[in-house]
Amino acid sequence: MRLSEPLLLVREFDRQTRDTSAALAHVFPRPCRSALDGSEICQDSGGFFWTDSVRHGDVRLHPLLGIEGRALHGEQVLAGDGGVQATGGIGPASFYLDARVFSETQSGSLGSYDGEYVEHQKEGNSSHFDYASYSRYRTRLSVETPLGRFSAGRESQNWGPSAFHALLLSQTSLPYNHLDWTVDLGPFTVRSLVADLAIPGPGESKTDDDSRTLFAHRYEWRATHNLTLGISEALILINRSAPTCFLPVVPLFMQKGLWYENLNNGELTFDADWRVTKGWRLYGEFFMDDMTSPTTLFNSQWKSKWATTLGTQVAFPKWKGITSGTILEWSRVEPWVYTHYVANTSQALNQGIPVGNSLGPNSQAVTLQLYGSKGAWTLGLRGDVIWKGKDTGSQATDTLHDNEMVRKHFLRNALTPGVCIGPEVAWTHGWLTLSVSGQFQWESAVWNRIPVVENEPEVRGRIVVEY
Repeated sequence: MRLSEPLLLVREFDRQTRDTSAALAHVFPRPCRSALDGSEICQDSGGFFWTDSVRHGDVRLHPLLGIEGRALHGEQVLAGDGGVQATGGIGPASFYLDARVFSETQSGSLGSYDGEYVEHQKEGNSSHFDYASYSRYRTRLSVETPLGRFSAGRESQNWGPSAFHALLLSQTSLPYNHLDWTVDLGPFTVRSLVADLAIPGPGESKTDDDSRTLFAHRYEWRATHNLTLGISEALILINRSAPTCFLPVVPLFMQKGLWYENLNNGELTFDADWRVTKGWRLYGEFFMDDMTSPTTLFNSQWKSKWATTLGTQVAFPKWKGITSGTILEWSRVEPWVYTHYVANTSQALNQGIPVGNSLGPNSQAVTLQLYGSKGAWTLGLRGDVIWKGKDTGSQATDTLHDNEMVRKHFLRNALTPGVCIGPEVAWTHGWLTLSVSGQFQWESAVWNRIPVVENEPEVRGRIVVEY
């Protein structure tokens, strides 16, 4: 759970890139028992393991303890976490759970590592020292049926071929409670999703009577063995129940037009992934949020809201037991993308963070990831160059009434990009994992309103003991 999802996704895309027999499949998460997933990331060992041969079931538990030191915004933070990872299944059902409790010494001015709610305790009658504590979990239960796979849990979805800047649903978003249904029919995969999105912003615990619901459909076609095409669509509703939108035969972009505009928000994405040859793939996504007409989509009117991500991945040939590769992605998100007319209604947000590209509207990024592993060692180096606009319409929480005269300005006054370098080294032996990572930023003020990035530590050292 601690920053593991991006690395797992990189490894899965590496497998698909270098293994010409693998299907190019881009609907995550999925259970390891999926027929589409033969990845090494699903191999599990160690822990406490039990089997029930009569009922064809098994369960594996991994207790773990973590100790972490972080240097963040000039403050030294000592953190600890403990919990359990559990996986298993019985018959057609399988599950996983990662649940942990965190506690760390800090002044109370810092947020949590992931931007979610954290409770600060001040030294006084109720506490002997200043500290912060919070709990986190991610879970998923899947059941295989003749009608497809039904799953429920709390997790972030990642749809499409992009590892870092997926536009409609991205693993960089905060997790949310959801129910999904996946059907595999020959070369086609369809996933339908319904999820509850939190309206309060990052770190806020207040509640109200309003509800924000996300419906989404993913249609994926493995056109050839080396080419996959996909369409994803989403509908975000405020204070409205529409259970038929869960059905994958209901076109959400059409359903949107049947309701009053202020009650809903719609999104549509097209993507393609081409494995040019063994070890090399090219991919891209194009996203539409709103438009006045198809012929004016690329003009400067504020409702012409679109985004795109282009990328390539190279999986280098294995050499002396070393598995390595690189991913390069470029993303551009126009102003006002993910926003809506009325505050705290149908924005494509969960706790104030986009469920798609977490950099939000009016942003541009170039991301380079180098990765490698050999035996017990894992190494990674990620670099980001990020431009972020400062006009109104640069945050997904910005609002504007429908005014045809308003014009957008992409990256106005954002001439100096932010640069971030993040090296990471990890070593695993038996029960013990040691990792050291850094997050070195220049011109970091460019991200001053993006909590997930802002809370990244400058330097992190971590020790994990896992059975």
